[in-house]
Amino acid sequence: MLEVKNLKIEFTSNSEPVMAVDGIDFVINENEVVGLVGASGSGKTVTALSIMKLLSAGESVVSGKIMFSTKPEKKKDLLLRIVTCIIDI
Repeated sequence: MLEVKNLKIEFTSNSEPVMAVDGIDFVINENEVVGLVGASGSGKTVTALSIMKLLSAGESVVSGKIMFSTKPEKKKDLLLRIVTCIIDI
């Protein structure tokens, strides 16, 4: 199971920080398939990248929790199954 609680991610640069994700919550149970849908720029990609611990320099989780309730050896398999599909129309 994957549980995300009050996740907040911001972009930092030379100017003021910009909140990219502002307090998202969700749970994905074992064997469940979930699609994250939203407008362009709504934080779908950075949410997925934060779960996989792949945020770029200048992007950081400022608060919230990302919790896996699985055995450590299964966590890697779970992370490898996270797929992000980005379609902007």
